[in-house]
Amino acid sequence: GVLCPTGCELKTTLTKQEKNVKLVIDELKPELDELSQSSNRIFDYVNGMSNSLRERQRLVTDNNRVVVQFTDQVEENHAYIKEVVDTVFPSNIRVLEGVLNKIRQKIQKLETAIQAQREKCKDPCMTKCPIPVVSGKECEDIYRRGGTESQMYMVQPDPLYPPY
Repeated sequence: GVLCPTGCELKTTLTKQEKNVKLVIDELKPELDELSQSSNRIFDYVNGMSNSLRERQRLVTDNNRVVVQFTDQVEENHAYIKEVVDTVFPSNIRVLEGVLNKIRQKIQKLETAIQAQREKCKDPCMTKCPIPVVSGKECEDIYRRGGTESQMYMVQPDPLYPPY
């Protein structure tokens, strides 16, 4: 059997190789355990990242929904404000301008009436009826002093000013 080994020689050769293989396996076992632990850590890390990514995607979806909701509300408010500014304000301004014009007209009429009154009162007033001698501070005072008839009387409410 040199060229063709017998069962015993084959067994001896395999036994020698088995020792070498066992030594290599024993050397590889700690590395295999470390690799197994490392792969478990990586697996846990990847699972954690996947969960975190799913949570972030859920938050993004929720945030997008909230943004859309608020955007809709802002657009509704903008449309309302635009309508008020474009329609209601001009209408109110026209109404107020009409009121202002009426007030201006009334003021002009009053100013005209005041001017006419001033023109009439340039000269001192002259009475054509006799004024009785009875006078007083006010009508009640004149009545108590004997002014019982309905006519013109001299009234002097303040002694520092002349009667009228």
